[in-house]
Order: sequence, then structure tokens, then C-alpha cells
Amino acid sequence: MARFRECALAWALVMALGAAALGQAAAPSPDSSTQDSASQGSPSQNSPSPGNGLLIEPEKLPDTYPQEPYAVKLYAKGDYVPVLRWRVQSGALPPGIKLDENGDLRGAAERAGEFEFVVAVRDGGKPQQAVQKALMIKVVEALKVDWKVPAHVTANRIDGSVAVSNTTREDMDLTFDVKAVAENGRAT
Repeated sequence: MARFRECALAWALVMALGAAALGQAAAPSPDSSTQDSASQGSPSQNSPSPGNGLLIEPEKLPDTYPQEPYAVKLYAKGDYVPVLRWRVQSGALPPGIKLDENGDLRGAAERAGEFEFVVAVRDGGKPQQAVQKALMIKVVEALKVDWKVPAHVTANRIDGSVAVSNTTREDMDLTFDVKAVAENGRAT
């Protein structure tokens, strides 16, 4: 019985130090029950529930552009033992971006698209707490080209209309040069 009290006291101390480090007012009592959500079937979808004090933040991930450096820190809120392990549970990150075990999403996306995935995090407690959250990274093209009237050769000139949009936050100078090859193989 004395050994149990020592373990419970050590656990309470770890929880109190973890809560203090996170700026939380109080940690749960050592007799509160937490269960590994894996033993309950499937982990919760980022909503605190009895026995699961983890919540994944941020709520939404920022968009990015192909080849633009991307760095976002995932973090957990709530009552947990502060050794967290992150991983992609399902889906796929954009090629070129990876999730480190410490919750850092980093890299540079290689192509445009919407990439949906589920992240999972587990704490260092015994039993472990775990939670999952569905997220999406939208990789948008930096330049958008919208042909209003497709380019075509009329007599000795090229006709057409195009709208080019810069979707980044950066200003850029753009030169748009259209070349065409006539049916007889002559460039105009």
C-alpha cells in the first residue's frame, strides 16, 4: 500500500508540473481514471471527453503554394503527460511536407491540390491518452491563368484573351508572351 501511495504521489507531481508548465490552474487528482482511447475502439475526433483530456490545435491549417517553405507546429491542449508522439494516422500529406514526431509540419509542397489526412497524438502517460483530428492542407497555384478567349491565329495575328492572377501575398512583375504556330508550320 505504501508503494501505491508513492506511485500516486509521483504521478500527481508529474501532472502538477505538466499543468504548471502549460499554464493550467490544476491537474486532475491521481485517482481520476483515464483510459487509452485505443482500448475503447477508436480515438475521439479532437473533442475532450471523460478520460481523454487532449485537444489538437490549431483548428485549421494555413494554405501554401508549391515550393514555398511551410512550417506549422501542431500542439495539444488539455490534461496530459507532456511527452507527446505525433503521426499521420490516415490520408496523405502534400508531397514534400512531413510531420515530425514532435508535431512539426514542415517542408515545401511539390504540387498543388487539397490534401486531407488524420493526425494522431499520444501522451506519455500510463495508460496513454490519444486523440485524432482530420486536417487539410490546401496547396494553391501561385499564378492562375484563365483563358477568356482561347488563343487562335486570325490572318496574320494572334487573337485571344487571358486573365493572369497572382494568388500569393507577394508582388511580382509578369511578362506574358504568346507565340503561335500557324497550320503551315510558321511561327507568328
